[in-house]
Amino acid sequence: MNAAAPFLLMLALLSGWWLARGRQRQLTLSESDQIAINLSAICGAMLGARIPFWLEQGLTGGNWLWWADGKTILGGILGAYITVEVVKEIRGIRVLTGDSFALPASIMIGIGRMACFCSGCCFGQPTSLPWGVHFPTAPDTTPTPRHPTQIYEAMFHLIAAGFIILAEKKGWLKGQRLKAYLIAYMLFRFGTEYIRPEPQIFLSLTAYQWTALCLLIALVVQWRWHASRMAAGSLQT
Repeated sequence: MNAAAPFLLMLALLSGWWLARGRQRQLTLSESDQIAINLSAICGAMLGARIPFWLEQGLTGGNWLWWADGKTILGGILGAYITVEVVKEIRGIRVLTGDSFALPASIMIGIGRMACFCSGCCFGQPTSLPWGVHFPTAPDTTPTPRHPTQIYEAMFHLIAAGFIILAEKKGWLKGQRLKAYLIAYMLFRFGTEYIRPEPQIFLSLTAYQWTALCLLIALVVQWRWHASRMAAGSLQT
């Protein structure tokens, strides 16, 4: 692993925590509720990102490498989203917290993707474009320029962060900013899978494309459900 990768991962985590805590102070949440949802988001993301490695490699023979080697941002998003919703239900929290996670998530993932680039993982397919990068970790018999998909993703998330900041200042999409950001990312990720070296599993789509589609549908459904509850006054923003 490149020496910069651990630093970038720590920077991503600390930036996300700091941004989330600052935004949650504006919500009608107790200190204990704030800590609970932040810890559940971090733990859920860590576990969700590693489940694919566990499914692929198993835990037999004392193989606990799954804990040290995250595999997918999509799994991390799904894990964080589910655990936060479960914790909120258990604690009876009726305040929408998604807006407080939108900017932190975009910054964290953007920086995290730069860590992926430094580590040489998550690269794309071979390309003849002038910005193609040789990744020593790629299974190439000769040096082959590949799409730096990590950089593409980092740019997407950091540009999204700019739009989220603008939405916060203008008061746009109140209560729905995290879902709007994640829906945009699901569409982006679905498209960029075509330049990733992932196997197609069904109907010429990869596992990540199917995951993105399922998450996209779930987010749209939850958007409508939350909108109706906000209109009825059963959810606070």
